[in-house]
Amino acid sequence: MKLKKTEKGQILYIIAIALVALMAFTGLAVDGSTVYRARRTDQSAADAAALAGAGAAANYLKTYPGFTCGSTIDAQGQSLARARAVTAAAVFKTSNGDPVTLVNGDLSSGNGVVTSCATNANGAAYITIQVKVSSAVNTYFFKVVSRTPIQTNVAATTKVTSSTLGSILNGTGMISLSSSGCGMDITSTPVKITGGGIFDNSDLCSNWAPNVNTTACIGVAGSVGSNYTNGSQTITGPGFCNPQVAQITSSAVQTMFSAIPGAPSTPSCSTYKQWTWSQILAGGAGVYCFPTNKSLNLSYQDAGNGANVTQTINGTVTLVFSGSGSFTINGGTYLTLNFGGLEIFIQNGSFDAGGTYFAVPNTFRLYMIGTNKNSTVTFDGGSTDVFGDAFFYMGNGDFYLPGSINFQATAPQYGPYKGILVYQPITNTQTMEIHGGSNFNSVGSILAPGATIQLNGSTNTAVLNSQLVGNKITVAGGSTINIHYDSGVNYAGSGQPLTIDVLH
Repeated sequence: MKLKKTEKGQILYIIAIALVALMAFTGLAVDGSTVYRARRTDQSAADAAALAGAGAAANYLKTYPGFTCGSTIDAQGQSLARARAVTAAAVFKTSNGDPVTLVNGDLSSGNGVVTSCATNANGAAYITIQVKVSSAVNTYFFKVVSRTPIQTNVAATTKVTSSTLGSILNGTGMISLSSSGCGMDITSTPVKITGGGIFDNSDLCSNWAPNVNTTACIGVAGSVGSNYTNGSQTITGPGFCNPQVAQITSSAVQTMFSAIPGAPSTPSCSTYKQWTWSQILAGGAGVYCFPTNKSLNLSYQDAGNGANVTQTINGTVTLVFSGSGSFTINGGTYLTLNFGGLEIFIQNGSFDAGGTYFAVPNTFRLYMIGTNKNSTVTFDGGSTDVFGDAFFYMGNGDFYLPGSINFQATAPQYGPYKGILVYQPITNTQTMEIHGGSNFNSVGSILAPGATIQLNGSTNTAVLNSQLVGNKITVAGGSTINIHYDSGVNYAGSGQPLTIDVLH
């Protein structure tokens, strides 16, 4: 007799195998969810710490535009960033309920924050804040395979990039950049600034006793102290900034103004000769180069023998003087040069507009490009000088507007010198002296970051629609200095504002 094999009990094996698989999937879901939740918490802690560190650095660095890597400002910014990151991370809890603890300046443990400084292609320094967070996650089912907790590792990085233009340039009518001694000497002369305030990068002068009327506050980076105690001062407007402003370092000042380009390359000529004014008028637009040390003097006859004369050329006339060659207009003349443009390059000579009336209603560019400290740009006292689109580059020498001059000039509204009427690079420390007649009206920034600017109020009707920036500024004269600051017509800078970026 043949016996049959029974299949009873095989379902138990199938159920057992299925239960093992089900438990594995359940363990994967439970433990996976636990690890994912812990990782998300760690990532939130890292992100918050990195952003908080960047915010702390940015809040400090906003008053130090153009800081450089390796400077004390850089070191302080990095220190504040790390400390704030540590504090921000501690608000979060690990999967075990402990606060997230970052090691300041070290990532080797898996929980830390480090910072570094570098410079980008635009010359702006930036601080990078890197945060790492890790935690050991205790699982429920994975212990069957390994008793070692699962480790999470996350990171976050942010970057704070310095502004390349100081915030002090925006909204400020008068700025002195000297970081030592007395930067702004305003004694008995009234000063009225509409549309802006004052920034003094050093201590308040001991004889500071003005009548000042400003729209924005007066910022003093140094000490106000006992220098504002004699009771003779009258301040109308917001008064002193509260809190006071931070001091700008000399390296930051240089960086701020490095965005302004130097003079363009001097044109070259195939012909160098002692040109006369009549030859230039006949030749029309073009480049006229003079031999070394040779000058051009517009005589009384060249300018119309005292008559009110307009001379017209379609196109730009460029005059190039080398050595001590100079450009001079004789007194008693009434001359309007209705040229498409007039640009003058002077190496070590001078520019002297001695006429009673001299006007260039279109584009005018004067480039003083040599090394002679005795070179000058001067105008006759009592004269009227009108420029419709003017830029004066003072690479050397001094700029002098004498008393009672009716100087009317507007800065370019486009191009590399937009908003700048007079620019004296920081390497030129020659004093700039500005007086004003009853019809004085300048439009555009007057920048002399390495020099002293002397202002003399000779009439209450003179108006400077200008921002004045000097290493030091002195004000004298019995009449009110009227300054109207308008960001739309003054130098706005080509640099970038301070930024915070999240890298990952």
